[in-house]
Amino acid sequence: MDGNFKAEHLYDRWTDGQVWLMDGLGFMVSWSPYHEYLAASHYPIERSSCNNHKAVNQVNSSHAHLEATGIGATLWTFRKGRVNMDYSLANALQYNMQGVCRVISFYDMNCSYMRKLRQRVGNNDFLNFPKDLEIVPGIGIWHVHGHQPQCFSRYAPLYIEGAGWIDGEVIETLWSILNIVSGSTRRMSSPHRQELLDFQMNDSNYMKMIRMG
Repeated sequence: MDGNFKAEHLYDRWTDGQVWLMDGLGFMVSWSPYHEYLAASHYPIERSSCNNHKAVNQVNSSHAHLEATGIGATLWTFRKGRVNMDYSLANALQYNMQGVCRVISFYDMNCSYMRKLRQRVGNNDFLNFPKDLEIVPGIGIWHVHGHQPQCFSRYAPLYIEGAGWIDGEVIETLWSILNIVSGSTRRMSSPHRQELLDFQMNDSNYMKMIRMG
C-alpha cells in the first residue's frame, strides 16, 4: 500500500450533468459507495509513536480547498489518511482471495497504521475483513530506515517469514509513471479524472506485460 500526494484534485465547479463511463470498473473505487463511507466514518487524528514522518503530517493537515489530496493504491483516493487506507485494503482483500489465509501488507507507516486496524474495521459497517485472515505488517526497505531502530527488526521484509528477497516498494516505483498525467487531472471533473487515471494505470500494466522477458 502507498499514497501519492502529487495527484491532487480540486472540488468540481459543476456536478450537474456529469457522466461516469467506467465508475469503479477500473482501478479506482466507485464514487458513490466510497463517499457514503467517508461521510459515515469519523476517525480521530492519531499521532504516530514513531518518527515524525512527512507522510503522517501531510495526511493529518488541513486541505479545505481540495476534494482529494492524492490517490492511494493497494497492489487506493486520499482525503483523511487512515480512513482511506482502510477502505482500500478492505476492498483489495475481497478480490480473488479464495484459499488465501495469510497476506503480507507493506506500507510506509505500518508501525502506527496496523495498531488498531481490526478495531477500526470491526466498528465500521462499510468494511469487512475475512475473520481467519492473518495480515502480516511490513515496511518497505526504502522507508524502514527512517523509522525507529526497533521498527527495522520487526517490519523490514528481510525478517518476515515468507516475504523472500524483496524491497516491498513496488507501488513506489509506479508513481512516476502515473505522475505524467496526475498534474493534468487537478482541475478535471471527477469522472474525467477517474477515467484518465484508470487509463494511465492500465497502460502501465500493458507496457510491463509486453516488455517481460
